[in-house]
Amino acid sequence: GRVERSHLTDDEEFYLPMILCWNDTDQFLKSAQAWQYVYNLKRPHFGKGMGGLSPLAKLQSLGYNHLDDNFILFPVILLDELNPLIPGNNLLTMDKIVVLF
Repeated sequence: GRVERSHLTDDEEFYLPMILCWNDTDQFLKSAQAWQYVYNLKRPHFGKGMGGLSPLAKLQSLGYNHLDDNFILFPVILLDELNPLIPGNNLLTMDKIVVLF
């Protein structure tokens, strides 16, 4: 449920307001990286135990004071190109299975 709620937040606060602003993949990736910064470092969260803190602020409140912004800013990647054995964006459909021995 938490992952699905996170995806809903991404849809409502990132994808829907921004989708018409992107002209190419580079613009999307830069925007997605900026959204990750806002989501993990600036945006208040009100899920169980969060108390309105951002994820980084919550970790710091638990004693992880040595963490900096870079700890929680993962590089944004396109999953479509993650598996070179399956072309296009059909990673989950698995139209064909390739077995390497």
